Amino acid sequence: MMIIPHLGKSTSWLNTINGISHFLNILINPFKFLAIINHNYPSDDAIEDMYRRYACAAGFDVRKSTNKKKHGMVYMKYLLCNREGFPNTSPVDTLDPKTSKIKRRVDTSRTGCKARIHFKIFPGTTKWLLYEFEEKHNHPLIPRDHMLFSRHHRQLDDTQKSFILTMSTQNIGATIAHRLYTSILGGYNFVGSLIDDFKNYMRDLNCFIGGKMLVDKLNNRKENVENFSFDYRVENKQLNALFWADETSKINYKEFGDVVSFDATFRTNRYHMVFVPFTGIDNHKRCVTFGVGLLSREDTDSYIWSLKSFLKAFGKQPLLVLSDQYLAMQEAIETVFPQSIHRLCMWHITSKLPLKVSLNIVNNPEFRKKFNFLIWNSRLEVDDFEIPAFFKHVPLSGLMRTTSSSESENSTFHQNTHCGSMLVHFMISFEAAMEKQRFTQSSFDFKTNDKHPIMRTPFEIERNASMFYTRTVFRQVQNEMYLSMVSCTQISINTFDDVDECLVKEFIHYIPSNANAYQLDPEVQNDDQWDIPIRESTYKVTHNKSAQTFTCPCMKFEQFLFLCRHIFTVMKTYNIKEIPSKYLLRRCNNHIKLKEYLEEIKQLEAKFLSNFTIHDKGNKNKEFEKTLGVTIPTSVDIQNPVEIRNKGSGTKKRMKSSREVTTEKSKGSRCGYCRNGNDHDWRNCPVRKEDEKNNIVKERPGKKN
Repeated sequence: MMIIPHLGKSTSWLNTINGISHFLNILINPFKFLAIINHNYPSDDAIEDMYRRYACAAGFDVRKSTNKKKHGMVYMKYLLCNREGFPNTSPVDTLDPKTSKIKRRVDTSRTGCKARIHFKIFPGTTKWLLYEFEEKHNHPLIPRDHMLFSRHHRQLDDTQKSFILTMSTQNIGATIAHRLYTSILGGYNFVGSLIDDFKNYMRDLNCFIGGKMLVDKLNNRKENVENFSFDYRVENKQLNALFWADETSKINYKEFGDVVSFDATFRTNRYHMVFVPFTGIDNHKRCVTFGVGLLSREDTDSYIWSLKSFLKAFGKQPLLVLSDQYLAMQEAIETVFPQSIHRLCMWHITSKLPLKVSLNIVNNPEFRKKFNFLIWNSRLEVDDFEIPAFFKHVPLSGLMRTTSSSESENSTFHQNTHCGSMLVHFMISFEAAMEKQRFTQSSFDFKTNDKHPIMRTPFEIERNASMFYTRTVFRQVQNEMYLSMVSCTQISINTFDDVDECLVKEFIHYIPSNANAYQLDPEVQNDDQWDIPIRESTYKVTHNKSAQTFTCPCMKFEQFLFLCRHIFTVMKTYNIKEIPSKYLLRRCNNHIKLKEYLEEIKQLEAKFLSNFTIHDKGNKNKEFEKTLGVTIPTSVDIQNPVEIRNKGSGTKKRMKSSREVTTEKSKGSRCGYCRNGNDHDWRNCPVRKEDEKNNIVKERPGKKN
């Protein structure tokens, strides 16, 4: 009976028999021996595990070979040395168009090694008999210090696979992921796998994913997770559009869905589908995502479908919708949201200033200072300037005047995705970005409840306001209260029945952030501190004493949902110590908490994940199913989207402004001689050569004699 060591340190020994060299593995200080010839094993996995452990200790790799079946059942197996066989040296005619093979210059390790084991099952039982063992190799065995490069050691374990997938959700590729993993473990010797192994796993993962799997994954979630909305559209058996929103998004929309912005110029996947986030502002003045869509085309029909899916999921139209100047968006909003007020992005309006005004005026610092003041001063009347009228009488318009919130969210999602992402991988990356967003929201809740702001005025109304508003909103309210003390004064009161008309004069001037003796929070920026000349403005504040209502022509409350400095000036005169409850709106309250809803979502998610079967590790496809939470469909009736180019993906068919056309024409260096052509330089200028023939000499720019 032949015995071999199970584990131990090894070296190789060269033995020459009849002129043929054989390499045997000699294990030093083995601690356990197992008889293998004619030995029974409970399963084929036990034999395979034993031989792989032996090969690892001896210094060679193992691969599976032919399995023999009888009546559909495997009854005989072979495990071979990885260097068994010979390389394929058959010639390939690369010029023959019928040849499908690609000839590559790849080194080979095949030497025709005969080392192997052969085992078969006992008839009528589940036990396996190992009856053949060839120990001799015809090649040197791998030294112990090089075994980390062997195929056995380079196999990725579950921890490494999970790490690669997690890094990819943060838009970190396989190369950097391997570098980080090496740093965490303390060196390459502790990792085992190489960079190529990380890359290959990510490649196989991407090749595994398809559009049908994403639809099945979201449909499964819709069936198992309460109040999860999902809709998709298929055209010509190809995935055309997607929309989804979860329970937390719907809770956020219920609280903060009065103003919605969306911007569809962000490409997030390899199919060039544009990412359409529906974004709002929460009680911390931070971006919050209500729902998202993926569109293959940016046309009116696609946007109408997306908005209808949004309306179906949330059940009500927003008060104000903000978008960029794209005609398809405007038509879709007018069709689906007829009750909503639609406004264009202020940035797109002001960016056209250089097209309407000469550059000498635009580049004048004094002009830009005054122009920006006119644009962003909400206290101007309609007759003073037309752009403030564009927003002033729109409720809640002060919360969001540009699509920068959507573009900011796009930037956040861009950190987690890239244009080569597959659809399921994009979904996983999106969920990671949403987790970050909601964690940030929770951290702001903690800061609001954990820290107490420093008061800037001696009035009790400020302390009462600090107990209601979130930390971010209170800083703005506090600034209004402070300005009511230092910049405003009440000059007259006229009484009509139960209504007082109070005349408030404001001195508008620059107030530095350290002008008072109270410490300001460095995280807060005050929007009302402009570097402008001092001027006076008068406001007529109406106070209904019986109803305890206040109105001001600046309409700050209607736009920003908190009272203005002029009303606080009047309240100071009447010694009002608390803001009336009708002006304390829930969306600004610091007690809006989504924790209970998040806990419920986690429980439902755990229930959802429990429905997935944990598959055997032996099959790569089943590993991917387990990792991604998807199932290979039995039939594929939804194909991946066609790779197209949209408005936000570099299309060259859109209309361009005169400034952009001029800029493109001026790109590239010009000839230093004729100053006209950008396809040649001084040396080969045709004009210069013609002048030289005519004995016309012109000094070269920048060259001194």
